[in-house]
Amino acid sequence: MSDKMTRNLIIVITYAVALVLIVINFIPIMRGIWKFIVLFKPFFIGIAIAFVLNRPCMAVERFLNKKIFKNRLKSVARGISITVTYLLVLLLITLIISFLIPQLIKSIQVFLSNMGAYIDNFRDLTNELSELLGLEKIDLSSLDKLILEYTNRLGSSITELMSKIISITTGVLSFLATLVITVVFSIYILAGKERLMGQCKKVFSTYIPEYLYKKGAYVYRVVVDVFNKYIYGQLAEALF
Repeated sequence: MSDKMTRNLIIVITYAVALVLIVINFIPIMRGIWKFIVLFKPFFIGIAIAFVLNRPCMAVERFLNKKIFKNRLKSVARGISITVTYLLVLLLITLIISFLIPQLIKSIQVFLSNMGAYIDNFRDLTNELSELLGLEKIDLSSLDKLILEYTNRLGSSITELMSKIISITTGVLSFLATLVITVVFSIYILAGKERLMGQCKKVFSTYIPEYLYKKGAYVYRVVVDVFNKYIYGQLAEALF
């Protein structure tokens, strides 16, 4: 048996044993992966945010380098571009919340206030359908009372919820801590993305076979291109 065949046989046996171990211990492995994801959740979210904001940040940085700094003080342009990008995102989120939340509350209140009319229309529809089919009329009085009772409870719970939002502190503190770590990590990635990408390329090209590295790099470029075209195209269409 040749050395190449022996090496291939060892690789096949290793993969088979690893696959059997994964299948047997699938639930513990998934639990461990989930714990790892939860533990490093701020960092994963930071990577996602940096990936999303990279394109707008690059646009702002190019504008600053060409129009203001004339390709000088590139580090200053990078810092200003990151700051401006985050301020624009914060402004956009604030505008969305200021327009969306009041409209949502108003829609819920209108729906609850018109619930009686909806029930009457539904009762008339069922009576007409019963007469058309020659059936006895359906008594919906108990259903009316039940629906009105639950809608009243829902309306009161919404008002109570809105009054208690300010008093929620524990969840807010945890969220703020995660948010700070996420934002700091995403800023770190955006500030040194060229250096980080260079280090990642060196590591992957060193420890991954060349054909796998090329396929992975191609998939990455396709994903980034599709994401940029679709997401930013949808945002431009929604805004304009």
